[in-house]
Amino acid sequence: MTGHKFYGPKGIGALFVREGLQSQVTPLISGGGQEKGIRSGTLTPFLLSGLGQACELAISEFENDKKWVSSLSGNFFDQLLKNVGNVRLNGSADMRYKGNLNLTIDLVPNHRLIEECREVSMSSGAACLSDDKFDDCGQPDPSYVLTGIGLPKDQGL
Repeated sequence: MTGHKFYGPKGIGALFVREGLQSQVTPLISGGGQEKGIRSGTLTPFLLSGLGQACELAISEFENDKKWVSSLSGNFFDQLLKNVGNVRLNGSADMRYKGNLNLTIDLVPNHRLIEECREVSMSSGAACLSDDKFDDCGQPDPSYVLTGIGLPKDQGL
């Protein structure tokens, strides 16, 4: 987990490694061998304290945040249905993080939607797939995530 995603400072995070899997974790930085050889270097006390405080705040605000994010997501989806139409939620409506809407909107180019909805953070692709891959004909490969949840290949671009 990374602190800046839930009230904490940038530059600090935590990794839980289940017992017995520690030998399978490869350190990004080698050196002093702190943290049982998984991480080298000395952790910054104020960042650690900030992460701890962020965890406490996240726990105390969890239910309020969950309701707020669910409300925002639902309202945005409803407005898209009302004003744009042809909107489908990709994946499960229930078994997902409510703050993320993965949508297919027929007949609306990605760039146009992004331009028209500047007050909403969105993208037309995943950051983890920013290195576009192309097939032998120069066409982009479909997202393995989108095809994995059942979208046809032509909609997984």
